[in-house]
Amino acid sequence: MGRYDTSLKELVLGTEPEFLTFLGINAQIMEITNVEFPAVKERRVDKVFKAIVEGEKTLIHIEFQLQYQQDFHIRMLEYWVMLKSRFPDYDIVQIVLTCGIKFISRLQQKEKLESFINFGFKVVDLNEIPFEKYLEVPNPNINALGIFGKGSDIKTLVERILKYNLEQEKFSSIVNKIFILSKLVGREKEVLKAMEDLAVIDIRETELFKRGEMEGIKKGREEGIKKGREEGIKEGLKIAKKLIKEWIEVALMTKFGPKSKGLIEKLKTIEDIEKLRKLRRVLLKAKSTKEIEKIISNSK
Repeated sequence: MGRYDTSLKELVLGTEPEFLTFLGINAQIMEITNVEFPAVKERRVDKVFKAIVEGEKTLIHIEFQLQYQQDFHIRMLEYWVMLKSRFPDYDIVQIVLTCGIKFISRLQQKEKLESFINFGFKVVDLNEIPFEKYLEVPNPNINALGIFGKGSDIKTLVERILKYNLEQEKFSSIVNKIFILSKLVGREKEVLKAMEDLAVIDIRETELFKRGEMEGIKKGREEGIKKGREEGIKEGLKIAKKLIKEWIEVALMTKFGPKSKGLIEKLKTIEDIEKLRKLRRVLLKAKSTKEIEKIISNSK
């Protein structure tokens, strides 16, 4: 679960005010702090915010829990006690973010010999939040969490993030996280299909390319040939080029109709992935076939 937890946390990182508002918490954040407890198994809580909520000093503790743990509520109680001991002047609010996982969120013990306990925390199941709500927030990281949303549409999600015109590295990073998290809800094939249809990122920097690379390695093993990583990468590039060419062909037909027939035939001869990427970029803004023909004619 490590890579899932990490991807989820990285999407939240830097979006704390918007994310709390998204969760329905009207808080004025004063400080985001890291808190470690050497005495417990899970040494560091995921997120702690010092904030003002309804005029009161409040410590908001957010925990990410993407797998079932029978004693999780006990760990949350341990955190509560330790947080309260370290920050006695703060009210403690605990929120657990999960993805379709059901576990005990309240610990109650009937009064006996004047000893009793009534402890609980708020659970937010990301699967239960409507997809549209994720897209309402003007932040690509929170939009990306829409992969969990009820009724989510992958293509719409990616197109929403595209509208921010992010730098390539940032966009690729978010798409990678969407792909990784999609595995939790069994939708990785839909994400791959959407990326194949859109083909708007440097595939070599994404899980899509890594998938092609691994398929190449697997193919080599099945054929009994010791291709290793080098051949795997070649296979990955082959798949990447095929996907980009398919996208360009569809885009040409959509944009220029029958006029693009000759260009499509020439497109098949291009093997330089960098020139394919350049062609894809130009095509997005091209107003005539001449701009495209110039690039294709100079490509081998």
